Amino acid sequence: MFRVISSVFFAIIALASFTAMTASAPTLYNAPNVRYRIKIPASVSRQQILNVTTILNAGSFDVAGVDLRTGAIDVVTTTQGVAFLESKGLKGSVVPTTEMAPDKRYLTPESLAVRMKALEQADPKVARLVELGKSNQGRPILGMLLSTTLDFNSPDYFQKPTMIFDGLHHAREIMTPEIVIDVADTIIKNRQNRGVQDLLKTWNIWIIPMMNPDGSNIVFTSNNMWRKNAHADAGNIYGVDINRNYNYRWGECNGSSASKGSETFHGAAPASEPETQAITKLADFVHPTASLSYHSYSEFVLYPFGCQGDLASENVMIKQIAGELANRLPNDRGNGNYAPGTPWQLLYSVDGSSMDYMYAAHGALAYTFEVNTDFQPSYDIRNATVAKHRNAWMYFLNRAATNMLTVNVTDGKTGKLSEALIAIDTIKFVKKESPLRTNRIGKFFKVLDPGHYVVAAKLPDGRVGQVAVQMNRQPQAVTLTVP
Repeated sequence: MFRVISSVFFAIIALASFTAMTASAPTLYNAPNVRYRIKIPASVSRQQILNVTTILNAGSFDVAGVDLRTGAIDVVTTTQGVAFLESKGLKGSVVPTTEMAPDKRYLTPESLAVRMKALEQADPKVARLVELGKSNQGRPILGMLLSTTLDFNSPDYFQKPTMIFDGLHHAREIMTPEIVIDVADTIIKNRQNRGVQDLLKTWNIWIIPMMNPDGSNIVFTSNNMWRKNAHADAGNIYGVDINRNYNYRWGECNGSSASKGSETFHGAAPASEPETQAITKLADFVHPTASLSYHSYSEFVLYPFGCQGDLASENVMIKQIAGELANRLPNDRGNGNYAPGTPWQLLYSVDGSSMDYMYAAHGALAYTFEVNTDFQPSYDIRNATVAKHRNAWMYFLNRAATNMLTVNVTDGKTGKLSEALIAIDTIKFVKKESPLRTNRIGKFFKVLDPGHYVVAAKLPDGRVGQVAVQMNRQPQAVTLTVP
């Protein structure tokens, strides 16, 4: 039976010193191995729960998951950390470690490599296995391109938009590679299906099932609650949270930690980690139009931005699609669906994340799924989890394609396609986003709601042109000639 927190907790925690809590982090959280579940009384509002998670996160506690329906907050810490929380009035219970042991049937770095090679061999006409980089310990960071055009150095590749799926930024979130590898499984096994053929004709699809192979190895061999990568100094592994290491608003809004002992340590510099560099190098090359990133847990559909109070200027469309996705994702208990919202609306502030980077650096329609109600659920629910997310990601790809604008930017002097900066009159960049731009052959892809738009292009020599576009609920292609 859970013990509830005292009625004076909120007053105590509101007065607590953030500095004192953060200063304790290196000794309290270097080797977290205890999952502590805090049960909030039913009388407490959702906003008060978020106030608690925000304070815990700012104090370098590892908030593993939040159940807004039941008022439970899970913290991964040490026995000293539990004592510290209890001393502040946060009473709860320790989840037995037997509930967290990784099932060996889940993908490991080794079994994933075998699986991806087999998928490539099953249909080499539509699948290409690529090593995107190497981890701190030298393990390959594997990606797979699924497309009718597998030569991504060819101009033909850039004739259509790119979608990126990724999983396992955080090492202990072992369901996420299963969902991402299912994208390739589904496409290859159903290659003759008309709908799958349409997906391949419409999209270049990249999957990166395991962003953090070193961390995965630690989870399966020595510490099943490990979250970060394997960054080390003089052989001492302390790790970096690679989903706080991206070079968009890195370390800017108390959404990560500068302490090596924290589970949200953002690293020494933006994009300092080889894992982060691998996906940003890919994204900077292919200019993704859409992105889905898989994490666990809490059963949320998250969308930009992560910093408190920030919303994208496209928030109406982004929020609408998030709700559509959430409605297609029943929760594991069978009593509702995933909840949509920004990280700060549902959890706490997050800075330096892959989702915000994909949107801010490339204008990609980007979401993060927080799946299941545990990091390491029984493998028995693997197929059900994968099936519900297959329904969601297939809907997302088709929904985005239906609302796709393609702009061919042409240099009026040469009559040839040209790279250019792009501006759309309804999209305002006020959160340090990068300018929109075409891909390397002069094509630009953007998911837009129905409506009237003015699209402008600026060539490298400074010449500017524009075109009016009327978007309906169907794909639209226009040529923008710059005189």
